[in-house]
Amino acid sequence: MRHSSKRDPLVPWSNDEAVSPEVVAAAIAGDRSAQLALLKAHGEFIRAMLFRLVGRTQEIEDLQQQVYLRIIASLPQFKSKGPIKHWIGSVCVNVAYTHFRDQKRGQRDADEARAQLPAGEEPSERGPEPLLEARERLAEVYRALDKLSAAHRAAFVLRTFMDYSVDEIA
Repeated sequence: MRHSSKRDPLVPWSNDEAVSPEVVAAAIAGDRSAQLALLKAHGEFIRAMLFRLVGRTQEIEDLQQQVYLRIIASLPQFKSKGPIKHWIGSVCVNVAYTHFRDQKRGQRDADEARAQLPAGEEPSERGPEPLLEARERLAEVYRALDKLSAAHRAAFVLRTFMDYSVDEIA
């Protein structure tokens, strides 16, 4: 894993270390319990990546299910060229592309759907203003991301939030 042992809650996370090469091989061979272990170890990563790519929390569960189905269906074609996390990330990007292509790109309510801080955030002693300001800044970021093409948004998210190298993105 690229990140330090102290997990940053804003960085999508998966537990590649918890999934041994034997479990990955068994999942590829069709072992349902190994597939479940693989999905469970990467579930938080998938959810976070989809949120960063799509941004609307009400759609994330459906898209996450689509990613799970696509992973299971595509595992037999998986060719190990690096950590399976990178391949799972590309599945997330492809599901997001399909989602963007299938939906009409109308006006989105970015303030309501995306300007959410992580659960447990409480207004500070200075009052609710800092929390409101943070939500407004986050909404601005997502409005700017909405202006990008799906390919540019994916590249931005992979580089900025996922810490992928330029070669890994290409």
